[in-house]
Amino acid sequence: EITDRADYGRSTFYLYFKDKEDMAWQLLKYQADQMDQFLMKSTAHLVSPQREWEAWRLMFETIHQQREFFTHMDGKLSTGLRLVQKQYLNDMFERNLQSGFFRIGIDLPHDIGARFLVGTVLDRSKAHRKKWQPMSTASFFINLRISSYNRLIPSQTL
Repeated sequence: EITDRADYGRSTFYLYFKDKEDMAWQLLKYQADQMDQFLMKSTAHLVSPQREWEAWRLMFETIHQQREFFTHMDGKLSTGLRLVQKQYLNDMFERNLQSGFFRIGIDLPHDIGARFLVGTVLDRSKAHRKKWQPMSTASFFINLRISSYNRLIPSQTL
């Protein structure tokens, strides 16, 4: 069906992709890379926490605009592809945290902070896709950051 709709032969499709799942992954990876570049460029002139607020807002606005695509892909992704996507996003978030470009406001190792953010973004976006409000979702993440930071209790030595 993909080759028919794209008006390409099957052999041409298989020159570029192993299978439909590989094509879906390449599309998701490309989209994630484009989003990351867009966020970095769009927020480079801001300082923390304004940078994070604007990045969340832009990311959720884009997801909102492309919700039909995400809803369609949600039903098509295999468990294996979901894990690959999640790991790729974890790595991307971790690089951005390590570089210091983005901050989460909590003293966590970058890999744990990245997993926390990616898991929360994926869960929140899936749960709220139909009634998605980009500004309120961005506010959720900023408030989560602030409330987590305010609740930290300094560790005590025993």
